[in-house]
Amino acid sequence: MAASEATRSNFVDSAVAFVRAYRFDGIDLDWEFPTAIGLPCVAGAVCQRPEDKQNYVLLIDALRWALDLAGQKDHKRYLVTIAAGAGTNHVMDASGSSAWLVALAKSVDWINIMAYDYHGPWDTNSGLLAPLFVDSNDSSPTALTFNADASVKLFLDQGIAPNKLVLGLPFYGYGWAGCAPGPNADALYQPCSGAAVGSKGANFDHAFLVDAGYLTKDTNGAYSVGGKGFIRHWNAAAKVPYLYNADSKVFISYEDEASVHEKAIYIQGKGLRGAMFWELNADRHKILGRVLAKDLPH
Repeated sequence: MAASEATRSNFVDSAVAFVRAYRFDGIDLDWEFPTAIGLPCVAGAVCQRPEDKQNYVLLIDALRWALDLAGQKDHKRYLVTIAAGAGTNHVMDASGSSAWLVALAKSVDWINIMAYDYHGPWDTNSGLLAPLFVDSNDSSPTALTFNADASVKLFLDQGIAPNKLVLGLPFYGYGWAGCAPGPNADALYQPCSGAAVGSKGANFDHAFLVDAGYLTKDTNGAYSVGGKGFIRHWNAAAKVPYLYNADSKVFISYEDEASVHEKAIYIQGKGLRGAMFWELNADRHKILGRVLAKDLPH
C-alpha cells in the first residue's frame, strides 16, 4: 500500500473520510515493521521492500497533509501517531541511518514505543517481558539493549524530542513451561522446555492472573502475592515482577502495580509525553490503568 503514490492516496483518502465520519481525534498507524516484519513471507508474495521505511515517511506526510486540510474545514487538529518497534533494526535503515525516522517524526504528534516483548517463550531461556532497566545478572547477548530505558535512549539519541515519545507497557505476561529453578530457585534466565498455557496461548493477561488466582492481594490491597503455588519475585534492577511455581516449573513474566508505578516515575523523569498500553481488555478490572491515571498528569 505504501509503495506507490496511487495506493498511498487511496489509503489516505479513505482513512481521512473514516476519521471524519466517526468523529475520531485522529489515526494511529501500527506497521510492524517497515523492512523488518520478522516473519517468513508466503511464497510468491511481496511482504516487504528495502524502501519501506522511506515509503512510510511518504505515507505519513500525505496523511498529515490531508488531515490538516480536513482540520481546517472542521475547526480542529487531527492527530497522527504511530506505534514503533523498540529495537535498533526498527530505528535504523539498512545503511545505519535514522534520517527516515527523524523525517517521519516531524509529521506525527507522537511515537508510541512498543517497549515490550523483549523476551517471550520463543526464547529457550526464561526472561523478562518488559524490563525497565538492564539487569546485570542477565547474561544474554541482548541484555544491554533489550530494556525500555535503552529503547527510549535510542530514540532520544536520534534527536527525537522527549515530548514526542510515549512509553508502551504490556498489560499481559508470557509464560514458560518446564523451567529449571536455577541457583536462586526462581527460574529467572533458566532453560525451559517451551511455552506455558495461559489466558490465550502463552499470554497471561493481568486480569486472567487475578481471576485465576495466580495473583492475590497483600495487606495494602495490591496484587503482589502469588497464588496457586506461585511465588512472586521482584527484580530490583529491572524493576519488574515475575512468578515461579517450583512444582509445576512454570515461569511467568508480567507487569503489576509496582512495575507500572516505576515506569510512570520514569516517564515523568525523562519528560516523555506519556504512556500507552496493550491492551485494554487485559486490564478489564482497571487495576493497572488506575495506577497510570493516578501517577501521570492528565
